[in-house]
Amino acid sequence: MINSVSYFSPPFCLAAIRKRSKTSGVMITQYLVNMPEGKSTPDFQCKPVAVTIEKGKLAVFKAVVTGDPKPDVSWRRAKGTLSDKEKFQTKYDELTEEHILEIHKVSVAETDTYKCFAANEYGKAVCTTTLTVTEGKSSSTNPADFRKLLKKSKVERADGESDERFWDAMLKADRNDYERICSEFGVKDLHLILKKLDEKKKEKSQNKRKIKAEEREDALFECVLTHPLPNITWMGKGNILEDGEKYHLTMSDHKLIHRLLIKDCQMLDKGIYSAVVGNTSCNAWLVVEADSNPAPGEKFLVSVPTMKDCDLRCAPSFIVPLKLHTAPKGYECYMSCAVKGNPKPRITWYRNHISLNTNTNYYISNTCGVCTMLILRVGPKDMGEYSVIAENSLGRAECSTILNVRGEKKIYWLYLR
Repeated sequence: MINSVSYFSPPFCLAAIRKRSKTSGVMITQYLVNMPEGKSTPDFQCKPVAVTIEKGKLAVFKAVVTGDPKPDVSWRRAKGTLSDKEKFQTKYDELTEEHILEIHKVSVAETDTYKCFAANEYGKAVCTTTLTVTEGKSSSTNPADFRKLLKKSKVERADGESDERFWDAMLKADRNDYERICSEFGVKDLHLILKKLDEKKKEKSQNKRKIKAEEREDALFECVLTHPLPNITWMGKGNILEDGEKYHLTMSDHKLIHRLLIKDCQMLDKGIYSAVVGNTSCNAWLVVEADSNPAPGEKFLVSVPTMKDCDLRCAPSFIVPLKLHTAPKGYECYMSCAVKGNPKPRITWYRNHISLNTNTNYYISNTCGVCTMLILRVGPKDMGEYSVIAENSLGRAECSTILNVRGEKKIYWLYLR
């Protein structure tokens, strides 16, 4: 039997050289002593973060890799296999360049160490992460116990540094440095610290994302995108906002900056406002302060409605329907509509009367009644009729549209009433 062997002409010699990565916890093996110009071994720009999650939920690991040629990425686990394709699903997000491992409906059996491999012809890189599955709320730590555990975890250093410096370092650090900082401060329970760190980051974020305006002043919100988009959805206190007398929606020429101007702010306008793009959203608080210099003799009349028994339930209805779409072949297509209903409607997307909710080729989301679907690369197979059906216990609503692909034969639909 003759084994297949690859030969390299000098000066390229076969080897197995261990390299240090810029990302801590990553091990790189280089196959050649002298690398060809412009080529590189794989490395992790962003490695997957350890996950602690309740049983029955979706666990997600994400990694970003570099290397030339582009590395192939694979996933493994220490105590089992990933052969169950319904439970373990791998994806690649072309927009963020993230390699994703999704573990659906996790159980305690999936608690394990997971490895991510990136390989090309010049070497390989590997990093590990962990998944911890808890039994749910019954096993969660209550606030009082959490504070006790946190107190135990805090260890002051010999020079008298307090936990304030520890949290300041953690808030400023990259995820890759969390373990090192905890080790320096003598903190052992990393999972507990990460939970508290998330709370502190949310609190800090909310304090930063506040826009203050006095009564009768205008307030301006800006959303900066990483990719140009012709439109996004603005929402205020759960309602979709439209350009008009009260709200002015604008966009920069390069379509990266979208703005919401709230005119003549009143106390009723205070609250949370959001910019929504597909599955992603960002929000900020509007704080309206009383006018420090009210006009002399000016009076405000406030009417307080009396409490009445009222039924707020309603059948689903579409506030904003789907629009017709014609997309170039190979480009992305973004569809959206808005629906209201109480109880909250169940949303199902269809293409030519076939459900798409479980089809991983379509990215579907429903955020505060804004229903969106993204097709990353449109092809002839995506042409057809798309419909959204909203259902709750009081009724059902439907809206439809047509997707045509530029350069392909158009589809026309005839409806008989």
